Amino acid sequence: MKALIAAAFFLLSLSAFAETRSFNEFAVEVDGVKFWLPSTIVVKKGDVVKIHAVSKIPGANSVHGLAIDAFKIQEVVDTKGKDITFTADKAGIFDMRCQLHPPHVGGQLVVLE
Repeated sequence: MKALIAAAFFLLSLSAFAETRSFNEFAVEVDGVKFWLPSTIVVKKGDVVKIHAVSKIPGANSVHGLAIDAFKIQEVVDTKGKDITFTADKAGIFDMRCQLHPPHVGGQLVVLE
């Protein structure tokens, strides 16, 4: 019985460890509105977040930014893409925005406790 309890505790404790979460984010434009797609990323506190961000906005203004201020992320993203990695070390809802064109590209990062 002790072995069964120990095994159950071990399996439960595995879920407490952080995971690596990978996402592909695309800056897109629909009817003149620019945003990150998917617009919402959900992770758990402690997770390592890997984002491959790519601008799919055509034309001369295809370069955009991806900023998540709470995690000190400010990257410039073009049609070739950019890899961004950080640890989600605080819970909450955080804006993802374009620091180059603040009203343009938006989204949010949700970090669950």
